[in-house]
Amino acid sequence: MMLTKATADTTGAGWDTTAGRAQRLYRTSELGTSGTINKIGFRLDTAAASDYTDFKVVIEQVDITVLGGTFSGNLTGAAQTVYSGALSIPATAKDGDWIEIPLTSPIAYDSTKNLLVEYSSAGGTVSNILRWNSDAALYANRGLFHATSNIVDAGTLSSGIPDLVLYYTK
Repeated sequence: MMLTKATADTTGAGWDTTAGRAQRLYRTSELGTSGTINKIGFRLDTAAASDYTDFKVVIEQVDITVLGGTFSGNLTGAAQTVYSGALSIPATAKDGDWIEIPLTSPIAYDSTKNLLVEYSSAGGTVSNILRWNSDAALYANRGLFHATSNIVDAGTLSSGIPDLVLYYTK
C-alpha cells in the first residue's frame, strides 16, 4: 500500500553537488493510516543521472507541528536511521519520476504522530531538483535545511515540503 503527499506541484530545492542536510515535517492529516513503512520515495522535478555519497535518511514520529532552527532540537530522541549508503539516480530517470529508497530499517508508523523526515548527503555528481509543495501559509516552518554541510546543526527554516510517498504494509 502507499500513502502519498502531493498537492500543488512546483519546483523546489533538491539534492545537490555539495554536501547538504534537510528536515521536512509531514502532518498526520497528510499521511493516512498506520503501518510499517518499508520504502519512501521523492518525486523528481528535473531529473539527471547522479550518484550521491553518504546519503542518509532519518525518520522520527513527533508531536511538533513546526520545526525550530536546529536539526538536533527538532528530534526528540526516538529518531531512527532508516537508510545509509549511496543513492543513484539512473540515466533513465525522467522529470516527474519517483526515486524510491528502500529502507534498511523499516519503521512502524503511528498515524497519531507527525512524521519528521531528515535526509543528508556528502554531495552528488549532478544536482536533482525535487517536486515541491510551497504554499507559505500551509507549510510555514515545515522545512529546515543547510545547503553546504551535512553535519552542521543550525539551519535555515523554509515554508515548503517535497512530494513524498510512503510504501507500507499493515
